[in-house]
Amino acid sequence: MQLEFPRGAKDWIDRQKSDRVNSGIMSKCTNCSGTGKVPCPTCHGVGFSSRTDEDGETINRLCSFCGGERKIRCGFCRGTGEVAAVHESAPPQPTVNRPRPAPVDRLAGRWNGIEGTWVEFTPDANGYRTTAGGMRGITGCGTATLLGSKVTLDATDQLCGHYTLELNLRGNHLDGIDRKAGYPIPVEFVRA
Repeated sequence: MQLEFPRGAKDWIDRQKSDRVNSGIMSKCTNCSGTGKVPCPTCHGVGFSSRTDEDGETINRLCSFCGGERKIRCGFCRGTGEVAAVHESAPPQPTVNRPRPAPVDRLAGRWNGIEGTWVEFTPDANGYRTTAGGMRGITGCGTATLLGSKVTLDATDQLCGHYTLELNLRGNHLDGIDRKAGYPIPVEFVRA
């Protein structure tokens, strides 16, 4: 399909395009070289497709994608032949090294359990020092490590002696299974 422009209109359109390109607002599309058209990807710019039938005869068919036009609208510039100009940006300004706040320790602090029980984690060089307690005060102490979301607690309790407890850290919740009494008891702590 061919568009007819009134006399002088095409020159005016070309001047407008040229002004935008020269002003740095737009630049020529490098995909289509500013033509707004690219070769059809289906027929590779031939306009038809060929196939051989069972009798060995070659059958040419009009390309269903471009309709035999051989070219299609450029997808980069949408057929305008222009794209937004890319301006070289100024080099980045040097950043000022500001002190960063210390990362928040996910485990440190007191965690409250059921029926007045609690456990407290205090960071040290090897992980954490732990203190466990309840309504009667401190009932045990030991150490703990945090690896990912797994907390391994190695402690000694006044009632049960030495034990190891594995807990899962999920936000403000610690939960796991306590087996120190010989049978599984679910335990859960919430950050105080």
